[in-house]
Amino acid sequence: MNAALLLLPDIALIALGVLLVRTWFKDKSFWAGLEKLIYFVLFPPLLFNSIARANLRLPGVTEAVFIAVAVTLLGIVLGHGVAALSKAPRATGVSCAQCVYRYSAFVSIALSSRVYGQEGLALSALMMSVVVPIGNIAAVTALAHGAKTGVLREIVQNPLILATAGGLVFNLLGGDLPEPLWVFLTRLGNASVALGLIAVGASLKFAAARYAKLITLLMAIKHLLMPAVAFGLVLWLGTSGVARSMPVIFLACPTASSAYILAARMGGDPEAAAVTVSASTVAGMLILPFWVALMA
Repeated sequence: MNAALLLLPDIALIALGVLLVRTWFKDKSFWAGLEKLIYFVLFPPLLFNSIARANLRLPGVTEAVFIAVAVTLLGIVLGHGVAALSKAPRATGVSCAQCVYRYSAFVSIALSSRVYGQEGLALSALMMSVVVPIGNIAAVTALAHGAKTGVLREIVQNPLILATAGGLVFNLLGGDLPEPLWVFLTRLGNASVALGLIAVGASLKFAAARYAKLITLLMAIKHLLMPAVAFGLVLWLGTSGVARSMPVIFLACPTASSAYILAARMGGDPEAAAVTVSASTVAGMLILPFWVALMA
């Protein structure tokens, strides 16, 4: 199937969010409540469920996780380096830079499961279980000067970090749950994917960017350079199958919409973060078909 067609359902859900927020659901409190429901109630079970039941012995898993971590660390250095060298205020630069090394779990999960089935979903969730804490720690640390709470507290209270870490520990310990509970968690998680993509669309901001050059450079790093480096590492390490494709596709995904929420909570520049998230969502959905086709 054409790579663009594979992304069409996700693009349609994001477009639906754009339409709904401008027509029938203009109340900001509705979307704030929906985002809170997804972030704290629906999405953590999906992460926990996917990782807790994943086959961690898939060929190439170690290499895939290594690539995701290495390229994410590169993104942290480059993103904050470019922001520091720009003329933007520190709060603005940090708020935009975090978008380089954070990833939309909704897009990643939806795309990986549709393209590569359960193996792709498991590997995407596993990479997320390692990369999400790294990205959150880096972003929270960079923004901590404006926060009312400490870095450690922000990290240990993050539901995505708790869910991914919990699922990984549960898997490694060989834990199991009654089947009705697995079904309950699965249904909660499934609800998060469509609603999450709709919420991403509703959060898009198309205002003129005050620091368009900075945001453009950051997006080039995220959607072109980082996947290209991952592709080079995949060839160098000689990985194959799902483990060959998923790191590149995962790293090319749009940034997390929660980057805006974090910037707002921690004294950053939420307007700049919102514009950068929107730019990444549009750029990601335009460029992802190329990376999906390349890795097919």
